[in-house]
Amino acid sequence: MQYFPVFLDAEKLSVIVVGGGSVAARKIELVSKTPAKITIISPEINNTVATLIERHGINWQQSIYEAALLKDAHMVIAATSDEAVNAKISEDAGALNMLVNVVDSPELCTYITPAIIDRDPMLIALSSSGSAPILLQMLKTQIEQVLPAQYGKLADFCGLHRKEVQATIDDFATRKAFWQEVLTGTIAQMVMDDEADKAEQAFVERLTTFKQNPNDDKGTLSLVIANDNNPDLLTLAAYQAMQIADIVFLESGLNQRFYEFARRDSEKAPVFALKEMTEAVQAGQRVVVIATRSDTIDELKRQCSNVYASGSF
Repeated sequence: MQYFPVFLDAEKLSVIVVGGGSVAARKIELVSKTPAKITIISPEINNTVATLIERHGINWQQSIYEAALLKDAHMVIAATSDEAVNAKISEDAGALNMLVNVVDSPELCTYITPAIIDRDPMLIALSSSGSAPILLQMLKTQIEQVLPAQYGKLADFCGLHRKEVQATIDDFATRKAFWQEVLTGTIAQMVMDDEADKAEQAFVERLTTFKQNPNDDKGTLSLVIANDNNPDLLTLAAYQAMQIADIVFLESGLNQRFYEFARRDSEKAPVFALKEMTEAVQAGQRVVVIATRSDTIDELKRQCSNVYASGSF
């Protein structure tokens, strides 16, 4: 692993951007999404940079670059059109043990900017270590298509209640089970649907009952419809269900790679039998059934209609 992934606290970050053209504008726009203190060093700036300065109250030092201007900063971005100047910035930053990024020159950088999927406060950073930018862009697009835009709301909800849950449920494993239930059930859907009051009420009620008896679940059933027999085409909801499953049933003839998407310590049922599936749900287990036969799916829905939560993906 050539690059070490890390997230920096932008509240404590002072960033210098050297350059005032279109390349610098892209970097300034990205950094200005954070609370970092930004200073632009350039004798001239274009209209886009001028707009960013006005919009975000950014400091502009209207001068040519000098090494002394890096003093007291934590990070510098070299975004000029002059390769010699960019190289000098890299050298000066290295002497000061600063983080430095030289646009389109990874050999002069101490860090590179990843592709970012922003679901603030949740962030996903992707990198190909500079080797395959087009492949990286394709991967980013695929993830963005399956990752709901409302996940930021869900992350805020978790942050709001994190300490409350820690104070209520002492045991880590039990606490983890509670959050897994919340984040894959109706409460999470309420949050993402902007039904804040309903979500709060349901959360408080479930936290109270969960503390009293964390093992009172009737069981859950998730049906994964595998019409194409391709595990790579699993929906996000199906993947989430498999990640918390206690036991997974896979219809005979389906791709065994489906098991790879399940939680590592989940049981992989040796037989695909309706009786065992129903008994597992009724015993309080989180059951995932991956099937194509409509008769099996319909019968499962009928027999397990009274489970705590169920769904088809």
